[in-house]
Amino acid sequence: MSGIIINNEIIYTGPSWAAHSYSHADGPTDNEVSIGDMFATEFELSYGDNRQGWLPTVGASNRLCVEKIKLYQRKYINQTPPVIWILCDPVARIYYDEQTVRQTWPCYKDDIETEQWVTKLIHSPDWMTIRNELLHCDLSDMNDLGLPIGILGSHSDIDPLDVVNYENLTVIEPSWQNILCQEAGITGMVPNVGADFLHQTLKIHCKEKEITDHIKKNNMHQRKFWQPGKDTAVLMSLLMTKMWNWQSAQVNGVDESLVDYVFSQYAVWEQLEEAGLFNWVHPNILGNQIFYEHTKDKMWKFINDNI
Repeated sequence: MSGIIINNEIIYTGPSWAAHSYSHADGPTDNEVSIGDMFATEFELSYGDNRQGWLPTVGASNRLCVEKIKLYQRKYINQTPPVIWILCDPVARIYYDEQTVRQTWPCYKDDIETEQWVTKLIHSPDWMTIRNELLHCDLSDMNDLGLPIGILGSHSDIDPLDVVNYENLTVIEPSWQNILCQEAGITGMVPNVGADFLHQTLKIHCKEKEITDHIKKNNMHQRKFWQPGKDTAVLMSLLMTKMWNWQSAQVNGVDESLVDYVFSQYAVWEQLEEAGLFNWVHPNILGNQIFYEHTKDKMWKFINDNI
């Protein structure tokens, strides 16, 4: 693999974990940091005069990140810069709308194929294998971009063995979460996953009463995408609250090991928050800085190996 890097320009992408740290659960402050900006500043890299190579998006899936890079490639056809990719959980893919090139919210795509996949996922004791089907869909799309891509496991871990069949993909660091767990002296999950996406998907599929009532009361069923507002904030709280109606899960045939995994992952995040490294479902400023110091030389090596 080799890239063409002009004026030290690279591409940086990923979901909210890539965009900035989180000092508060409801959004950034003026003092947030990001892996991408710390890296570019220290190693004198650029995302372009108009930051056209800066492509992280809050709430994005890996699939949406692929589309953003395709737009970049159509505009800058003579450049093949290396990419630093902060990995999102692959379950976010079922929230990606191909027609609008946006993420649906709060519900996943409303089509038969998606509903059948979700049903298969939540009913199976082998749900992790089914989830990883989406991971390989994401990795295949990323590989097809034809750019050298260095992946940092973040919202979702990534095993180097996952990319052995993809010539353009390299795992720079398998797990941001486990780096922070090591710092805090706690035990992470194997693998760590985006429990918030799994949790939301479970609640939407099971049509949890509080959620469906709130959606109907506020006519939110007429929306397909996230919109700011009080009703959105309330719904986000209902979706993300760690309380779970076990009877609802049992009635809907949700595999018990999936529910247990979601709450075990939440427990890890709570311990990271108690250790001062996390805020709700994201790393805070210190959590970003620790991970950056651990990975910056690995990222720099990847860039140099691919220019």
